[in-house]
Amino acid sequence: MARLRLIFWNVAEHRLRSLWRLLLFLVLVALIANPLILLLDTSESRFLKATLENVLVALGFGLALLVSARIFDKRPIKDFGLRLTRLWWVELGFGFLLGAAAMSVTFVWLYSVGWISIEGSFQSSFPTTLFVWGFIGQVLRYFSGSCFEELFSRSYLLRMFAENARGAGLSRRHAVLCAAAATSLLFGLLHLFSPGATFIAFANLTLLGLLFAVPMLLTGRLGCSIGLHMGWNIFQNNVFGLPNGGKLSHATVLVSQAHGPDAWTGGAFGPEGGLAVLVVLVIASVFSIGALRRRASKLSLELSLADPPREESMH
Repeated sequence: MARLRLIFWNVAEHRLRSLWRLLLFLVLVALIANPLILLLDTSESRFLKATLENVLVALGFGLALLVSARIFDKRPIKDFGLRLTRLWWVELGFGFLLGAAAMSVTFVWLYSVGWISIEGSFQSSFPTTLFVWGFIGQVLRYFSGSCFEELFSRSYLLRMFAENARGAGLSRRHAVLCAAAATSLLFGLLHLFSPGATFIAFANLTLLGLLFAVPMLLTGRLGCSIGLHMGWNIFQNNVFGLPNGGKLSHATVLVSQAHGPDAWTGGAFGPEGGLAVLVVLVIASVFSIGALRRRASKLSLELSLADPPREESMH
């Protein structure tokens, strides 16, 4: 019986083992989000469905993290990068501007060499909805998507992987860096299921995952990661009208078409499948590290990102 208990319970940390905590977290997400999504499916409005589904998933992840952090992981919510101070919101804005700038550089580069053309503007697939509302709805959709992907990848999974690597004997620094690499690799692998995904897309999205992880590693706060993700997606899909993982937006300011080599433009998959984005991502990563290190004298692994919860956090 004692051995069976050890499969589920970590005696040293006084909590469930990481696999069971992860499963309970995902079950909570499903229990919160799925009934709301099923209720949304009863609506006949394409606009509401396209806008609110990601919002409901983000709500599920957020509430599940609040419960899991305290009850299962025995940690305050701030340990998952969600201490919503003024600085957190400033970093969210900085991340958004950096993500928007990186995608803008990609677009201008491809447009200037003639590999992308602008075919139209202010296009929406919601015929009975004003463009401005359709656009705002799609921005909300990508903001919510950025929130729940970062809550899962760069908040919950990153800490879980870092703690396990630390428990396996790695130093704090190596544990956190290995966790960042693992979550970024998973981020790339999950996007391989998107239409038209290629090896270049996998490599780019893995590097993009590392770019999103950098702020969490350097500051221990998730704001900049969410902002980066949001700015990147919104400008790619809703401003420039380029495919995001092979999918177009329901409402976009510009309507763009790729004509150049798929290896550089990403073709039907979108810029994330091309070499141009690879170059931009390297530059953005270097800039992000340089800018954020001014606010963080050391990696947040020194702030116990890889350590199990302290005794006072458990009560």
